[in-house]
Amino acid sequence: MTNKTPTKAPHPPVSWVSTPPPRGQEDESSQTNQLDDYEWNSKFPIIVCANEWNVERSSLLRKKPSSIRIELRRNPKHGLNLKGYKDLESGASSNTLDWEEIIEPGDVVVFHILKQSHSNIRANTSISSDDESISTIGLRAVDDFKRGPSKVKNDGSQWQVKLSVPLYAVSFKCDKAKCLAEFSKGNMKKILMLHFKDENESTSFALFVKNLQNIIFEVGSKAISKDRSSISPSSSTNDLLPIKFLVEIISATDLKGKDNQGKSSDPYVNVYYAGEKIHSTCVIEKSLDPIWTVDTKSTFAFSLRPEEYYMHDLVFEIRDKDSIGYDFLGKAAVSNSEIAKSNGERIELKLKDRDMVSDFQGYLSVKCKRAKENDLEFLNSLENTTNVTKEAFDDYCKPNVHKQPLLPGQCKKIIRSVEHYLARPVQEEVGKLWLTAEEIEKASMEESRLWTEVGFGNSGKVFVEILSCNKLPNMDLNSIIPNDQTDTFVTCICEDSVGVTDVVKNCKHPRFMPWSKRAFQFNIEKPRSLLYIGVHDYDVGPKMHDAIGRVIINPTKFLSGTSYNLNYNLYDSHQTSYRKKVGTVKVRLRVEWSSERNPFFDPLVKKEWNHSIHVNSKKNYKHIQYTVNGKSDLNEYSLKTFFGLIEELLQYQLVYFDFLEGIKTVLFWRGHTKVIGINIPLHSMIFFSFTIVLTEYPMYSMSVAFASIAWFMLAMLEIQRKDPSPWNHPPSYFILMRTFLTGNTQPIDIDANHNHEATARHVTMKKRELIEREKMTNQFWETFYSDGEIMEQLTADSDKVFEKTQKAGRLPFREVLHPIQKTIFYIIMQLRLLSGIFTWDLVHVSFWITTAAIILSIVSLFVGNAFLLWTKRVILYGLSGPQNKILDIMFFRYYDNLSDAEKEELKEERARKRRDRFHGNFSDVQKRKEERVKEEALKKVLFGNNVVVVHDIYHPERFQSVPNNDSSASPRKNNEAPMPLLSFRGQRMKFNISPEEDPRGFSKKIRHSREELPSPTEPLLQSSGHAVAYGS
Repeated sequence: MTNKTPTKAPHPPVSWVSTPPPRGQEDESSQTNQLDDYEWNSKFPIIVCANEWNVERSSLLRKKPSSIRIELRRNPKHGLNLKGYKDLESGASSNTLDWEEIIEPGDVVVFHILKQSHSNIRANTSISSDDESISTIGLRAVDDFKRGPSKVKNDGSQWQVKLSVPLYAVSFKCDKAKCLAEFSKGNMKKILMLHFKDENESTSFALFVKNLQNIIFEVGSKAISKDRSSISPSSSTNDLLPIKFLVEIISATDLKGKDNQGKSSDPYVNVYYAGEKIHSTCVIEKSLDPIWTVDTKSTFAFSLRPEEYYMHDLVFEIRDKDSIGYDFLGKAAVSNSEIAKSNGERIELKLKDRDMVSDFQGYLSVKCKRAKENDLEFLNSLENTTNVTKEAFDDYCKPNVHKQPLLPGQCKKIIRSVEHYLARPVQEEVGKLWLTAEEIEKASMEESRLWTEVGFGNSGKVFVEILSCNKLPNMDLNSIIPNDQTDTFVTCICEDSVGVTDVVKNCKHPRFMPWSKRAFQFNIEKPRSLLYIGVHDYDVGPKMHDAIGRVIINPTKFLSGTSYNLNYNLYDSHQTSYRKKVGTVKVRLRVEWSSERNPFFDPLVKKEWNHSIHVNSKKNYKHIQYTVNGKSDLNEYSLKTFFGLIEELLQYQLVYFDFLEGIKTVLFWRGHTKVIGINIPLHSMIFFSFTIVLTEYPMYSMSVAFASIAWFMLAMLEIQRKDPSPWNHPPSYFILMRTFLTGNTQPIDIDANHNHEATARHVTMKKRELIEREKMTNQFWETFYSDGEIMEQLTADSDKVFEKTQKAGRLPFREVLHPIQKTIFYIIMQLRLLSGIFTWDLVHVSFWITTAAIILSIVSLFVGNAFLLWTKRVILYGLSGPQNKILDIMFFRYYDNLSDAEKEELKEERARKRRDRFHGNFSDVQKRKEERVKEEALKKVLFGNNVVVVHDIYHPERFQSVPNNDSSASPRKNNEAPMPLLSFRGQRMKFNISPEEDPRGFSKKIRHSREELPSPTEPLLQSSGHAVAYGS
């Protein structure tokens, strides 16, 4: 700054102090108040003249004389130090004042141009300025280029304000006695030529204004630095550089209904700064709790100048969109100080009325933070139709074919009377390599050398390697290429992460080699996650890839420190009983938890599941969607799905026969548990013991009730563990308890075809039992239906109806059957969950139910009787006691004696209290909903509009994937995680108003990893390079 004491003006400053009240509320005490030593208690600002100049003429007033006046205004809410103002009021000259001491944060400095009026009034009297000149929402009153209120000088002359702008909005160039002044505020600009008496007066005016502007800039910069230390703009330049902030309009809650008899509104938000609209969101139709996202213009950037720091607030006005005009829904404001202090924290604002005085129904939530370069680039990218992140993710999800022979005959030849297969695609560095089937099988079982790390969770890691597929159907029968066969690739999905193998062309028994892209490390966030594996046939061009089969794996069923070689049957569906086998897939699996207790704690932790995958390419979307949901979405209406759900619902009637068999076993003391080679009726003995306790000691009935639950769960576990297959029964309760208490697991060793003969006999017995029970079921229903085959015929006819209506392009009975289908599907999902708990398929949920029942049973032995007694006392005495008379007097009779108007007022008051109470309880739920909705919208922008919702173990399918008996397991000697050569963090991201990771860097990282894969330099079986896939 050049000089902190501005040059003396030719006319000594004339001072006045006024406290402007609202229109129509002026009183004698608020017209003129001289500053005194008493504390300033007024809610209106102090207004004082700092300096003035006479102008002979200007282009605004042509040849008429005018006056320039610099006015200081101070709002008491920003604090009041009267030192400088008392000096001005006492008539002190400008050159004797320390302006840096006078001007404080919160002061408003206004530049006025005035013309003289014909009438005079009493000296030292001030006609108040506009009633909105200083308001609770900032200096909205300094109204650019509009006729303003009258001002009175000490000599009694009256001057009319012709132009008022903040001092920072003034810039000028002086040439002798002339001064070219430019006034700018927002999008409005005005240029005037001012003619002073002489060059000295013009120069003094320029120096005073310029120095005062520099002081205002410094004061504003210091105020910002004090509130936010990271923001400290330089004041060494005369350019007032703005500071960029990012603002997000999150949501509004409990808005007033203006449409449909007060039941809904169509809200949108206008944002104002310094009286100008700077942003407007999109309309959210028919909502009283709208959430705005990036695709509804929730985020915008605005600039904050240091000299404006205390002058304006950011004002949000919510409106209801109507066909003609709008309805007011509330207004809220955020001060610049609060904006500067914010770092992306949620700010919840109570809505006010139009005058920002009284409360209005509803709340508005916003976020603010300092805008970085990547934030501004992200905002600019929202307007672009193409997005580099979408392209990168589509490229990542696309299966790679590389260079492979076109004709199947080129992949096989006889060498020394032995069939050899070409390792494809051919590697230019190595040349054509031919291997026997045994060599290919052996090579496929080696450790993978090219790992892809996906996901960002820290709960555990799932390592999966796709080794081979067998007996796949030929999906290219209609190909124009002779003897063309299936071109296989596999898609792996866990949470919101995707892994896609390379393509093995022309092979129904493909083997994925260790140097190809076949191995994935999924960093999972929640132990409840499922691993989906889908096998597909690759097709070129716009044709969608053909789906072959899929597998669903629950990682919580596998132990840490153990490597599993798992062989699964592939089925064309997991939802219908008439599904068919379409081959097998072999995978190598390993699970490592950050803590072995994580799967145990997962059912106890309340975490919302909101994983989804967004894809831009329709072709990639189709193979990802099939991997997760199969060929049919049960939420979509179709007759085939409808009758499939009916069929599944009827299957649960077989539980009746299981229950009946259990009752017979207990009541008739049938032996079922071997002890020293003898079958003893253990459950009958337990049941008899419970009966004795209930009869002789009824006070222990609660303990017996909890013990019965634990007994039932352990009995169901015993039934499930009778299956001789090691892959189809859960661990024992004692193993689970040991794992939970110690936090360690013991690796297991299972040979291939373990208990093969016993497993085959058990499967045959189960099929026989199922057939017998279905016969019993048919006999049961024959008592209700004259034709026992009615349901069977109905199911068969439904397929014919479905095919006909599909050809006709319509779905029959949609309006009637679709709601019924949704209801049945909901019921079936609950039954599947119950079945998973009772059969210990959801092993950790079943463990906690059993453990809780045991603990409560023991506790009830000591407190159960007293608890029941006091519960009975409280209920009976509370319902029948004399205290009900007090309730009648205080509530019921009081309400009955009120008038209709008082009753209506009381209802509104109670409704308001309920809304406020509900808002407090609703806050956490609303925040989670906002995060989910905003993340989905952001993922649509970054990755694409095609959405696949990924499910967890609490969304089970009808049939679970179980490893075949030829699977094996062995302790892993080296538990170190492999070093991934590719890395992709999935679609879950940290974002605070905008993504914390630059989307451009995000896509570059993927492409960089893909382009710089190691190239093969060694022979095939020892190569560490990148080859794709080989097949037999």
